[in-house]
Amino acid sequence: MQAVVEPNLPQNPCALMVAGGLSDESKYQLRRFGITLLEPVAECALPESLRTHADLSFHYMGQGRVLLSKNQTMLAAQLAALGFQTTMVPPPQAGYPADAALNIAVCGKTVLYNPKTANQKAIAYYRQSGYNEIRIKQGYTKCAIAVIASDALITEDAGIAAACKKAVLDVLLIPPGAVQLRGYPYGFIGGCCGKIAKDILLFNGNIQAHPQYADICSFLREHQVYPEMLNKHPLYDNGGFLPLTEKTEQKAR
Repeated sequence: MQAVVEPNLPQNPCALMVAGGLSDESKYQLRRFGITLLEPVAECALPESLRTHADLSFHYMGQGRVLLSKNQTMLAAQLAALGFQTTMVPPPQAGYPADAALNIAVCGKTVLYNPKTANQKAIAYYRQSGYNEIRIKQGYTKCAIAVIASDALITEDAGIAAACKKAVLDVLLIPPGAVQLRGYPYGFIGGCCGKIAKDILLFNGNIQAHPQYADICSFLREHQVYPEMLNKHPLYDNGGFLPLTEKTEQKAR
């Protein structure tokens, strides 16, 4: 088992992930995939349906580096015991933009963020590490993006799509509304999925029921990625799946 090098993009089957808001059925299915789940504690300052969204209280920067809310002391201890470098930051607060500081998206060597909302420690790290920067208006950047490959993503946000195409990233723009989130008109595509292997994008719900399913599958195939479903319920934004470690390849004897 080794730390995922590039955020959101395991190259081998995922062994450990952070995610919240999952049913017992979904947790069982994760175990069947061979994945150990770490869950954030509820951020009580947030609305009830957002309290366990990992993408609001946790940000993985790759190579074992983690930023997480000061309320996530148990998660920090679990990760530190596994050798991760953890840095605690102020917890999310109710209302935008106070809840969006860690909602930063990383796609290969590109970091996407709203400079008015993003945590500056994260941005300083990416800048020092030579990442390409795309500044956008959408503060819920990670929620709004499903990372497919180091140069490809799916989004429902036209502004993100335009900025990424200008930066020569491959983008599939789909209309919003097909992902549920309790208490809101709809959730985000990035909040209902995550990579669990180089060639597998896992969805929290029935992706086959998405009105743009054919377009999504075609785009995934172009990047040698295939969809899997954690359950057959309607797609639901639980804050996404954040892979942290992956299984090491076993060399033939």
